[in-house]
Amino acid sequence: MTLDVLASLVDRDLYPVADYPVGQWDYWLYHREQFEQSARDLEADVPSTFATLYRTALRDGIGKPARVASMRANGGWFGEAHVAPATCCDERMVSQAAFDELVQVFTANGFRGANAWYLNDEANRAYAAEAANFGRLFMPALFVHAAWDVVCDTLRSRLADPMRVDCANLTETTIEAGYELSLEEPGKLNDVIQSWLTEQGLRTRA
Repeated sequence: MTLDVLASLVDRDLYPVADYPVGQWDYWLYHREQFEQSARDLEADVPSTFATLYRTALRDGIGKPARVASMRANGGWFGEAHVAPATCCDERMVSQAAFDELVQVFTANGFRGANAWYLNDEANRAYAAEAANFGRLFMPALFVHAAWDVVCDTLRSRLADPMRVDCANLTETTIEAGYELSLEEPGKLNDVIQSWLTEQGLRTRA
């Protein structure tokens, strides 16, 4: 989705437009408006950046504005410090080996390439316009809601509505986890996928 579409689906009870013009997607605008600063902040201490971003979600964030909704007002990802607080890897989320590999890659390449995705709305819109059947899907599709995801909150907002319109054969289920549910609850996610494949009569590899 592009930012304009996402902003139109924001829960305005939680994110009044006067205080949160684009709701929880304020970080998207920060990337656009402060592209170089955003990259420098994330690159200032790459291990601490990833250790801060990859944390097991807590359910107590539900019903509260996401921290990233005030990113521009707060001066960026880490405020005036412009560097992530010293933090250790959360091995409930990612193994130390995988964490070290992430750190190595982003230390070498930086964050500008990844962050540039947030500058790409026009190209994404043009690409989507070329999709067959206007992007409507007729094959079986599965969507797994992350119950504690406070940014991509598809349970308590209208964020999932376009998907429901465009998927003719959609199954929805929920796992109690945060945005990175594949890291937080990989076993539960695999079970959900396997059960859905079986229900749909789709073959899986042994």
